[in-house]
Amino acid sequence: MTHPYPLLDMSHHEYKPLPQRHIRLLRLQDDTQSEAKPALIDVLLDSAPPYETVSYVWGEQIKTCVFHFSSGRSVLITPTLNTTMSQLRPLCGTGHLWIDQLCIDQSSVSDRNQQVAMMGDIYSKSQGVLVWLGTPHLDFKNVSDLFQQGSFSEPRQQSSQTPSTSNGESSRIRLAFADYHDYRSLALDLLTLPWFDRAWVVQEAVLPAKVTFALGSFTFPIENLWRFISTFGIRQSTGYLVLNEIMRLRSKRFRPEKSNGKEAICFYHTLSILTPRCKTSIPHDIIFAFLGLQDSSKVQILPDYNMDWNKVPELVTKSIIKASNSLDLLGVLHRRGDDTTRWFDLPSWVPDWSRRLEAEPMVFPRSWMYFNSASSRIHKGTSAHGIQSTHLVATGKIVNEVMHKIAFTQDVGKYGASRRYWNVCSTLNLLHQYNQMALLWSKARRQPSEDRLLKTLLADGSFTLSQALRTQCSDGLSTSYITELLETYHLLERFSKKQWRHMPSTKTDVGRRAAQLCDHARVAWGRRLIVSSDWRLGLVHESACEGDVICIIHGSKVPLVLRRLQSGHYRLIGQCYFESAMRGEEVTWGEDDADEFILE
Repeated sequence: MTHPYPLLDMSHHEYKPLPQRHIRLLRLQDDTQSEAKPALIDVLLDSAPPYETVSYVWGEQIKTCVFHFSSGRSVLITPTLNTTMSQLRPLCGTGHLWIDQLCIDQSSVSDRNQQVAMMGDIYSKSQGVLVWLGTPHLDFKNVSDLFQQGSFSEPRQQSSQTPSTSNGESSRIRLAFADYHDYRSLALDLLTLPWFDRAWVVQEAVLPAKVTFALGSFTFPIENLWRFISTFGIRQSTGYLVLNEIMRLRSKRFRPEKSNGKEAICFYHTLSILTPRCKTSIPHDIIFAFLGLQDSSKVQILPDYNMDWNKVPELVTKSIIKASNSLDLLGVLHRRGDDTTRWFDLPSWVPDWSRRLEAEPMVFPRSWMYFNSASSRIHKGTSAHGIQSTHLVATGKIVNEVMHKIAFTQDVGKYGASRRYWNVCSTLNLLHQYNQMALLWSKARRQPSEDRLLKTLLADGSFTLSQALRTQCSDGLSTSYITELLETYHLLERFSKKQWRHMPSTKTDVGRRAAQLCDHARVAWGRRLIVSSDWRLGLVHESACEGDVICIIHGSKVPLVLRRLQSGHYRLIGQCYFESAMRGEEVTWGEDDADEFILE
């Protein structure tokens, strides 16, 4: 089928342009173990025969191997694909494979544009995907143990007193404590395999109904892999984060009953999670590789490999805003400055998708939160005369401005600063915030209470990872709940870092509230407290300055902070929680009476 080096006299296969909605498939001979050459056929995607897709890492970009078709023609392929085909061909149960390197004319930009635009459908309509992880360079004994009786087993930690497993459970490993750490190391090694940090693999593993991994001669479904990996609590591994997002999206796609149609998952948030952590060989693919995950028919983002790739983030942002008539995407605007960027000099309203999030969004599409600062008015995408493509036109009104800002005492800009119980107190530091406000408030004006301060710092409960808590806080933090959180905060203040081993578990009321407080406090990462000109409190991005204006902008569920520029235009600073402005209280103008803001 293939040779390790190009043949000088080979007859090169010439790809022909495909009609709309057509794809190419590799048709295998019945005897998949033989060296019989497969045929490359073109079919209408919507009536294609059953086929499987292949997911692998390209590896070396230099094509040094020859692949022969039944027509007598040949193409050059990478050594990785050469190995992948020899290993996965016997696993194909449909007799047809779709493989990007063979089924797309890689030398034709127009063919790549056409086929990449259909990639979501190609994977969705397949019978399944075969994933080649490579040969096991890991601890082979441990790998072999995990495949007892051909089953990828789920290790469980146990003490030496735990009874041994019965014969009926011989295919499942029960680990002693020492073994547990060995297998945890193996799990980490698995997650460092190149497949787990490539951008294309996400949609390849999310969209097909069945995902089968191959590691050398071992095969296992993605569900078994996830059970094994999730045993060890290695959430900070890049491979874990990618696999976790794959499983989350698969659950939403194939088990929608679990979210009851309410889970706030959106395409741009998926981009925010994955693009900073994934690699591509072609710059455009850091966005194009995820287009198959976009399921809104209104969003029209067509891949174009001729486009200046520095324009891709702007294209994606404008397309999503236009299709949704919403500016909620601006919640993922702020990115970590210590990350390396793929793009420079982006407009202030365009997220740098290549960097990790610095601040959590205050609201998502289909969010539980009551926030409705623009009173349900949508973004209509008006276009000012002579506006540049790098500008975004928004409408609304200035309702206030930042008069004072109060910085957190430490680590506010550090993503994850309040992840631990002992950090949430040193980060929020209510006493410091309260004392700083005391210096601002005159004797004639009553200083805000601690309850009011905490409610602002937590943005009225806008962020939580708990679905049950989102429902509970959908109308904001109740007075009784804020009192509980405040009492918990003061309890946590009494503990030093060394004392946290004695902290009650999350199964107790105190431990549960402590975990909830830390969860809610994530919205304060990268933000700071501000006081407006009429003495209201707000929570804004840490880059906000005195004199920045607080605006109600049509299409945004929360107020936005803008900065006036000498040009008369504005720079977007970010989303804002602002007292007495989150339910549309400030909207007193007619929709056609709104002012226009040009964002640079």
